Amino acid sequence: MFENREKEEIFFLDTEKSGKFYDLETHKVIFDRYSFALKLCEGKRVLEVGCGSGLGLELLSNSCTSFDAIEYCERNIQLLRQKDVGKAKIIHGDAHQTNFRSHSFDLVIALAMIYYLNLHKFLIEVQRLLDQDGVLFFCTSNKDVPGFCKAPGTTEYYSVPELYSILTDMGFECEIFGAFPKPGGSLPFRQFKALMKNSIKKIFYGSKFGISLWDKMRTKRLGKKFQLPSKMTENDITSVETTLLNPNLKDYSHRVIYIVARKK
Repeated sequence: MFENREKEEIFFLDTEKSGKFYDLETHKVIFDRYSFALKLCEGKRVLEVGCGSGLGLELLSNSCTSFDAIEYCERNIQLLRQKDVGKAKIIHGDAHQTNFRSHSFDLVIALAMIYYLNLHKFLIEVQRLLDQDGVLFFCTSNKDVPGFCKAPGTTEYYSVPELYSILTDMGFECEIFGAFPKPGGSLPFRQFKALMKNSIKKIFYGSKFGISLWDKMRTKRLGKKFQLPSKMTENDITSVETTLLNPNLKDYSHRVIYIVARKK
């Protein structure tokens, strides 16, 4: 297990911050999750768990009846105090055990962060926080896509059937969507290609020069990197096509999974 100070450092380094450089595809992935969340927020009492550097706080909070946000990393909290977050009220805390009253929210959102949590404990807390027919929305990386790599400091990733089983057992009715499909080709071919790529990457990552060279090659393949904006606006929002997935089957095609889970 990670000590608190070590967890803080990992969370801070992994946070998608304003001013950090990402390729255009990664920008689309980041922006699209906020586009999906925005559609669910209107007129709701909302809690965002793990709001990070608050890229979408002002945008999302302006469409809600109320908007609370909880963030574990104190260094991220310090960044949030220096920016406009709209109507959002931000507190430092732990998603597994909050101080909010039961049935306080219509919608809980957790964007690209559940793999840092104990999912069972988190869902118990979400059930307590949500009002009748309340909704949990979260997104996560798909571990079954060939080439998937676990991020540092994460606890566990889940397949589509695993998520569906856990959520239904915890008293949710859910729909699961896939987004950002990987290029085509047969599954064995994509698995072999990903294995070769990861093997070569490990060799490059054996030295600082190799890491730098790998990054240059990646930039050449994916294109120029651009800075994330200081805050997200509706002009930044892009919405990509999503596919409703069969919850009983593993998905090997989509890099991102969206889950809309309604409390029974």
